[in-house]
Amino acid sequence: MSRFYILEGREIVPCDDVLTWAAWFEVTANRVVAQDELAGVRVSTVCTGLPRAADLVSGGTPRVFETKIFGGRHDGLELHAATYDEAVQAHAHMVNLLALGDA
Repeated sequence: MSRFYILEGREIVPCDDVLTWAAWFEVTANRVVAQDELAGVRVSTVCTGLPRAADLVSGGTPRVFETKIFGGRHDGLELHAATYDEAVQAHAHMVNLLALGDA
């Protein structure tokens, strides 16, 4: 398993060169999948390009997408996904959580 990934369109591509990955991350990346705000609470879903430590240990599918809530009762709550489509679903789940008045 690669230690770094680059998002090309909606696909993650392994990247074994840290300098190439860093240049993508800092300069060229469009890493944002979705961003929403409800009642002052923000939900953000991005491609980190980095698998979770548990993925590296287990050799499982790299979960390089992160959805996180900023603010409110669930501040810091995170979901992790392996694909772009899973990340979109995770984002929708978090937005629905907030929309139900559970912020």
